[in-house]
Amino acid sequence: MSKQLIALLMCSSLMSFFAGFNTLKAQEVLWNLELEFPNDIRDAVILPDDDYIVHLYHDKNAKLQKLQLRDINTGEVINEQEFDAFIYSIINWDENTLFINGVGIASLVDNKTFEVIEDFYYLFEKVEGFINLAHSAVKHPFKNEILLPVYYDKDFSNSFVPHIFNLETLEIKRVTDKIYNKWERVAYSPDGKYYAIAIDNAPYTIELYDANTYKLIESFYTNYPVGSSTNQLSFTPDSKFLLSLIDNQLIKVELETLTGEVQQNAPGFTSFVFLNMNQIIGASFETIKVYNIETGKSIKYTKTNVPHPVTVIASSDLNLLFEYRPRQLAVSTLDLTISVKGEKEKTLYPNPTNGIITLPKNNLKEIQIYNILGKEFFFLQNNSTINISNLDNGIYYLNLNNNTYKLIKE
Repeated sequence: MSKQLIALLMCSSLMSFFAGFNTLKAQEVLWNLELEFPNDIRDAVILPDDDYIVHLYHDKNAKLQKLQLRDINTGEVINEQEFDAFIYSIINWDENTLFINGVGIASLVDNKTFEVIEDFYYLFEKVEGFINLAHSAVKHPFKNEILLPVYYDKDFSNSFVPHIFNLETLEIKRVTDKIYNKWERVAYSPDGKYYAIAIDNAPYTIELYDANTYKLIESFYTNYPVGSSTNQLSFTPDSKFLLSLIDNQLIKVELETLTGEVQQNAPGFTSFVFLNMNQIIGASFETIKVYNIETGKSIKYTKTNVPHPVTVIASSDLNLLFEYRPRQLAVSTLDLTISVKGEKEKTLYPNPTNGIITLPKNNLKEIQIYNILGKEFFFLQNNSTINISNLDNGIYYLNLNNNTYKLIKE
């Protein structure tokens, strides 16, 4: 299969406002904390209950790392635990457990007490040629598997090899004979069909793989030099596109056609989270912006609470935004109601709902709803209402009158 070339044009102009839409409502800052030099924050996750944040706290003076548990609403440290190993990744494994990995560690730990539930590092030490574990691991969306880079053979310089670790069978499987100079990011598609790796080889490359056969589907070469940085690598919730941030430029790859392009009008995000199937919110220099990957339009939301560059994470209900960089972190509320100029704001109600919901005026007989994985559900409309009582509790999206609505079933 021919290799696709992505022409990366350096574009300095950034679109701040989308004609036809008002600026989103201002956020309320719940807390903002600045750490003293030289301490810093590494990786971080919001726990599934949306009540707590867990992050890596690196004390450079004492040469130690801690996991810290903070109350998401107040920023108060609830618990902390020191680790001798150098942790790279924190992954929400389930509602009560984290998987952490890095140099000298691969463990399941309790996400509140940080007590080690099970240690797996000894299994990797048995792999021939194994030196250590590296960063940017990712969990399969449905299987009890982790895809992670293994620092391999001493005869190679900066040699990283993808492995699958099954936490049920305890099998460690090398999935390719390729050796990478530098493994930047890795991501699974929400439907579990694909995974992608961003590699700092020459040239800088994004590779797309079949997640079932582990076979390479396509390589997307860029003209970025070695040493460029991939800030983020993510599939859209419907698994139709792969988005990559390389040196703050947004690249979109369509999986059906295997074609990639630079989003020329995209803000210079350092990271982003998905609001729905086609909108992302992220940090762009000193502002938080919402960007539509279909239309290429963006709107300003508010100023960042943490200086650029900043990583953003949203709670599962999209009500809170966590911003952090090495020595500062903050949490604020999200109010993402978009109003069309000159028209009365249209809403769904009640929202959240446990069944019947009233819709804005429309001419559709059948209403299409998506869950966060992109699965579709169809409901017949009756007098501007639909009954979603048969859906599982969670977050859904509804496209209506060229607007995308977030719907919470509880």
